[in-house]
Parts: sequence; structure tokens; C-alpha cells
Amino acid sequence: MWVYLSDSFLSIVAHDFDPTCLLVRARVAGDIERVFPGVKAKRTPGADYLYRAKIPHQRVYKAISRAVLGIDYRNFKGSVADELRHNAYLGCWTAMSRLQQLKDEDAVETMTALGRIPPLSESTPHGRLRSPAPRTRAGAPSGKRAKRARLPARPRPSQSRSPRAR
Repeated sequence: MWVYLSDSFLSIVAHDFDPTCLLVRARVAGDIERVFPGVKAKRTPGADYLYRAKIPHQRVYKAISRAVLGIDYRNFKGSVADELRHNAYLGCWTAMSRLQQLKDEDAVETMTALGRIPPLSESTPHGRLRSPAPRTRAGAPSGKRAKRARLPARPRPSQSRSPRAR
């Protein structure tokens, strides 16, 4: 389970060996400790999540319940004070907004007609897209200015070689 909080992002999964505990993981130092005071997260270099802690189910349940009961904002993105975290969350929000558009048949039809997503392939099963639309940097301008904000294309192998390697 991914949990996005105003000041923490957590990934919570079953613990490999202890069925009474969950493995709480985080990418940023302090995220676990903010949600679970008194817990000391281990730094795990080389793992997909840099920080992790083994925490009993009931403690996780109580902490997440407190977070839900403490919601006092009307817009989650506006509740995130840290700019780097806000921008990372915005990238996730953007990806999920795109998924919403792709999963809603009316939205797909409209967006395709407007040229915002590639047409559905007639040869693929279930009308899936042939390829994703071009990616832009998180928070990049949309519309006409978006063309300038697109990420650069990867160089072709012949372009990436040095003159000596040819």
C-alpha cells in the first residue's frame, strides 16, 4: 500500500517472516519517524526503498487512522509544504490523471480527437494504446509551450558513439 501524507510517503507491505508486523518503507529520511514516533528506520543502501522499519500491524493501523482523522484540508496538493515533495507528488497525480483519461472511454475518444493522446490501435487487444504520449517534465507548461518542455529524445547508438569508435 502506498500512503501519501502531506509530510511523508510510505510503502507498507507484509513482512517476510513476521506475520504480526508490516514492513514500512520510505524513500526520504525521517518519513517513517514522522508517522511512527519512537521508531528508528534502518537505512538500506541498494534496496529499492532506502529506509525501512518492521512495525506491528496494530501500530500501523492506529497511525494511519490518526492521519485520516486529522485531515483538515480541502486540497491535498495544497497541503504539501515541501516543494520537492510537492513536485514529486504532482508527477504521481499527473500519471494517475492520465490513467483516468485512458480508462474512461469517453475521455479517450475526446482526447484522441483533440490530438492529445495517440489513437487506439485496432490490432491490439482491448483497445490498448500503441504507445504512451510524449512525456514532459513534472510541472511543465501545457499547450503550445509544452513542446519546448518535452524531455530530449535519447540519442541513437550511431549518435552516441565517439568519433574514434566509428
